[in-house]
Amino acid sequence: MSREKVVAFIDIGTNSARLLVVSIGENGAYHMLTRIKDVVRLGEGEYTAGKIQADAVERLMRVLKRFMDHSRSLGTTEFVAMATSAMREAVNSQEIVDSIGSELGLEIQIISGKEEARLIHLGVAAGINLGNETALFIDIGGGSTELIVGGQYTYAALESMRLGAIRVTNQCIKKGFPGALPPKQMMNRIMTVAMPIVQRVSAFPFTRCIGSSGTTINLAEIAQKLYHAAETPEKLILLFSDLENLYSYLCSLTLEERRKVPGINPDRADIILAGAAILLAVMKTLKIPAIEISDRGLREGILMDYLAEMPGTPQFEQMPVKEASILQLGRYCRLEEKHAKKVQEITLQLFDSAKECGLHNYGAWERELLSQAAWMHDVGDFLSFVGHHQHGEYIIRNTELLGFDQREILILAKVVRYHRKKLPGKKDSEFGSLTPADRDRVRVMAIFLRCAELLNRSHADAVADVRYSYKKGDTVVLDVVPAAGADLTLELTSLIPEAALFAKVFGRKLILQR
Repeated sequence: MSREKVVAFIDIGTNSARLLVVSIGENGAYHMLTRIKDVVRLGEGEYTAGKIQADAVERLMRVLKRFMDHSRSLGTTEFVAMATSAMREAVNSQEIVDSIGSELGLEIQIISGKEEARLIHLGVAAGINLGNETALFIDIGGGSTELIVGGQYTYAALESMRLGAIRVTNQCIKKGFPGALPPKQMMNRIMTVAMPIVQRVSAFPFTRCIGSSGTTINLAEIAQKLYHAAETPEKLILLFSDLENLYSYLCSLTLEERRKVPGINPDRADIILAGAAILLAVMKTLKIPAIEISDRGLREGILMDYLAEMPGTPQFEQMPVKEASILQLGRYCRLEEKHAKKVQEITLQLFDSAKECGLHNYGAWERELLSQAAWMHDVGDFLSFVGHHQHGEYIIRNTELLGFDQREILILAKVVRYHRKKLPGKKDSEFGSLTPADRDRVRVMAIFLRCAELLNRSHADAVADVRYSYKKGDTVVLDVVPAAGADLTLELTSLIPEAALFAKVFGRKLILQR
């Protein structure tokens, strides 16, 4: 069993402080223990006085102490803390860092705007599957807004604008002013600052736009409640047209009225206008029709950067996000990797040969999903060997598998669930919630995985090659080639009951041959 350590990652922003505590194994497999945030409002008054005010420092101290106490209760032995816009601009930032170090024993790194942008890209990109696409990443903080153009691992542009929800609010709204605002009041100031930077970003092409941070998430939630309440989207998306209408609407309301808007976080009611104006300015200038929403950001980026320094981790090796995600889950669940790889190999041999002889017409997407399910088929052993197929389904459904959408996760979970025992029945309501086409996919993929698992049931790698081929009419032959000196009696005997299931799924008789 590998030794694990618990590490706490802290992001100290202008508006909020965020904590992420994870347990990390020697092989880089990690498990999230907690993820929380708290409001600190370091930027209140700073952008006029040039320093973080005493009451904000007190709030930060209380929050950090609570974070540290909670982290230690989870076994944390190492803290990594970084501070952004408010701390890097305040004239008293070093004094605050020194006080936190002496009172709490916490070392804080104050990072530049470009380093903040780099880490945000790392954190957000690690949670989506970009493939070969390039995206624009937008993160609106309390004191700054980061714009990044990049792919899965690399970036072409890193920009940090001195525009944030608290900064612009302080600059444009008199403290204590409760009334409505003319929509152009903030927009003119924002465009003056943003235009040169946004124009630089426009030189880099991108095909997707992804927004992170609490401000962007809350704007998308409000728009969903106001304009698309009857819909239940798989992913949260904010349309430019909705944001344009929402900004005008919010500007027409008083502060108290904004606090009552459906979907709004009341704690953000005073700064939501500035956040909406910043996002609207960027989307309008770059002609962005819609923005995808991510709940990941700087703290996840700090974690990814930490893991990237550990040789042998998926982050160190820069694996595709889906591959890295299932590898880390398998390692956390202490999979027998040699067996998982062999089952994966046999499963794909069956999938490919079945396609060659016309048993299915599935393509690269299904092949990749099947390969991933084969790798994870035994993760349920982590809980118990008895019923491990059911435990595996539970783990996959309740683990944050990065890069996968909910449909893919459900298909993966069901293929793992049915890699042994019975095939899907009427009692499985979740299976019934899949489309008929996806239900067929699960049945077909499960057949290949079941056979592959049985062909390596001894974990002895006794099979050198395996493939389906037609014999006559509706008869399919499964040719199994043994490894040198291997006895396949046990494996082939265990496959006999699968012939009936094969006939049920494919409508063809199966003959075993060696």
